Amino acid sequence: MTSPVLWILISVQLALGLFDIVYHHEMMERLAWRVSQRRELKLHAARNLAYAVLFLALGLFELRGFWAMLVIAVLGAEVVITLTDFVEEDMSRKLPASERVTHALLAINYGAVLALLVPVLVGWATQPTAIVPVWYGIVSVLAPLAAAGVIVFGLRDFFAARRAQQLVLGNAGELVRALPGRQRVLITGATGFIGRRLTEALASAGHEVIVLARDPAKAATLRPPFRLITSLNQIADDAAIDTMINFAGEPVANGLWTRTKRRRILASRLRMTRDVVRLIARLQRRPAVMISGSAIGWYGTWADESLTEFDGGKRCFGHRVCEAWECAASKAEKFGVRVVRLRIGIVLGIEAGMLSNLLV
Repeated sequence: MTSPVLWILISVQLALGLFDIVYHHEMMERLAWRVSQRRELKLHAARNLAYAVLFLALGLFELRGFWAMLVIAVLGAEVVITLTDFVEEDMSRKLPASERVTHALLAINYGAVLALLVPVLVGWATQPTAIVPVWYGIVSVLAPLAAAGVIVFGLRDFFAARRAQQLVLGNAGELVRALPGRQRVLITGATGFIGRRLTEALASAGHEVIVLARDPAKAATLRPPFRLITSLNQIADDAAIDTMINFAGEPVANGLWTRTKRRRILASRLRMTRDVVRLIARLQRRPAVMISGSAIGWYGTWADESLTEFDGGKRCFGHRVCEAWECAASKAEKFGVRVVRLRIGIVLGIEAGMLSNLLV
């Protein structure tokens, strides 16, 4: 255990793990506030506590006989937990590319740690059972600190998983209980914050849902049943659709509104809305209603005043986007389709959105 290479690799493992927890789990994915990630949080808690045991055991003691075999078992359990975690992550959420790369580096580095550490432990296992205190200098100082750190993160994940059990979203189907009969609904923007919950509500209530998603990997995380299409051209002219819901567009809350970002915000909404109107034009049977996204940004910036839908909007970027978006959607009216312009305000939810950001 005096090999500097081994302790360097262990330090690299610790640094990569800390980066993964802070940047990906806390800042990007906000796992602690996502009901869907309860099992993943429990796995993370178990793995962190296993790391704490390893840091304390290897940094302060030479474990022989039975104790060495126990450490080997903990190392094996960590491998099983990590593999289970990989499967759980792939089934429950779409991982950012940087997180996948980090996981690959962690796995490679952990393999190198095992290659150097296991032979030492096997040698100790052949000796009489004993716990011998040792001192590795700075390593024996840092190892307990590292153990304390992963214990803190492990307990946080454990209690977050318990809390998540109380953050029940409820039966989504109840949200659309008032809809008459079984509806066939086309949704664009179904992988967004609102669209995801709406898709779940309609599908769980027994309605037939058609999801337009450019990225099938994102749609794979939606709760079935639904029909997935990647282009509106996949809908036949004789298709019967009762309602079209158009929420697709570049996210507005995930970065600075640079000139390029503003162009994407506007262009993405107009492009998809025009495509939906063209679909309506070629359908032999038109939908009864088209629900088009918009926002309270239509009204622009006001002081503390009460506004109605009949009040005018003040000129600003938000107003220009909403006005152009609503204008594009209104073209469906000439085909006899009722158009609902949904001026959405601040939407609160546990899994994402502003509330999730504030709670972390």
